[in-house]
Amino acid sequence: MTPASLRYGQPITRREAQVAIQILFGHTRAEIAQDLGLTLKTVDFYRSQLFHKYGVFNCFGLVRCMLGLDAQAVIAMFAVPDETPAE
Repeated sequence: MTPASLRYGQPITRREAQVAIQILFGHTRAEIAQDLGLTLKTVDFYRSQLFHKYGVFNCFGLVRCMLGLDAQAVIAMFAVPDETPAE
C-alpha cells in the first residue's frame, strides 16, 4: 500500500484533503467543523467519502493508509518485547 492509495482510484477533493489532514492531526469532528467552517453533518459526509475511497472503516484505518503503513508495520510499532527472566 502506498501513501494515499485509493481503493477505487478516485482522487480526493480539496475539501476531503483538508478534512483528512485534520483527522491526521487528531482533531475531533467538532474541531474540524469549527476550523473549516462546516457543520458536523458536512464533516461526517467528507469522512464517509474518505473512508469509502480508502476502503477503511474508521479514522485509524484512514490515518494508516495516509501514512502508507501496512498492518505489519503498525503491529511492529506497538509490539512489546518479550521479557525474559534474568539469570
